[in-house]
Amino acid sequence: CFPLADVLVSSDHLHNSTTDGGLELPTSAHATMNVGMLYVRARPQATALLREWDRRCSSNLNFWEQAIFNELAKDNRGLDVMNATLRPHRLFTMYNRTLIGGILPVSLFSSGHTGFVQRMGEQLGFQKPYAYHATFQFSGTRGKKHRFRERMVWLDPPAYHDASQGYLRFQPVVPDHLMRPPWVGVQDTQRHLELIATQMAAVRDALALAHKLGRLLIMPRLVCGYDKYWSGMPEGKIPGSALTLPIWQCPMDHVFELERWPEPEATFREHSFLDNPRTPDAVKRSVSRVHLPALAQPAGDVAKAIADAGGDLSKRCARVPPGRLASAHA
Repeated sequence: CFPLADVLVSSDHLHNSTTDGGLELPTSAHATMNVGMLYVRARPQATALLREWDRRCSSNLNFWEQAIFNELAKDNRGLDVMNATLRPHRLFTMYNRTLIGGILPVSLFSSGHTGFVQRMGEQLGFQKPYAYHATFQFSGTRGKKHRFRERMVWLDPPAYHDASQGYLRFQPVVPDHLMRPPWVGVQDTQRHLELIATQMAAVRDALALAHKLGRLLIMPRLVCGYDKYWSGMPEGKIPGSALTLPIWQCPMDHVFELERWPEPEATFREHSFLDNPRTPDAVKRSVSRVHLPALAQPAGDVAKAIADAGGDLSKRCARVPPGRLASAHA
């Protein structure tokens, strides 16, 4: 599609400059180029870039290969985003002005923020991105895997979607005043903390109930008032991002440390689990909806209480309606 380009690369830029699914504007090249998604045309000068990149990375294995790539692309005034011939094609010169480059659309070649937090592709009307890169997340490999699962693009074995012990689904009721826009930077810090604490307490209770029943918890959809980042966020979101607060489908690693969670696959499933086409219809249809009354005793038999309330424990998925879990945790 871009015959003039030698290099097309993804970006850590968190705000799109175009909306049509084409390349970003050349000025986006000033943001960090992310080599997680990189296309290089087989031309002599392009392979020269790769050889020099390899040489510099190999000379010191402590170097960050992405930083070196950005240095090579932009140093010595090699980056020219104002080239009159290339600008109409959303292209620019790079690597001592010997190569022609372009920035892949951040909505369709998504970073961990534009794809999982902003969900920019959907916001612009695209069905789904071409690719996700699980950057901007906070729980290592487990966090990356869980984000892919939340977006239903991780391929698990069939047993993951059809566990014999069954599932428990619960969506807590969160007071509207804790979520309602607008969110105004640091002024709403306390509200964000209360919103997160409310949901964490509900998940704690749901895990206790699921454990007592011998089921896997289907995580509730989480809402976050603020974004998460390694640095300051005066407006409650990463500076320069196109995010609108609150985050209505907040990644789990924004709230929980998944790396410290023992055996997550044996404990819970992602909030989108029942929406996943890989989950068998037999599981989705085998549902018992339980209106759980308060337990008579704090140490009462939860399974018996659910059965007494009309829940069929033979069903694969037990659904406790919103707002009724706290009584079960007593």
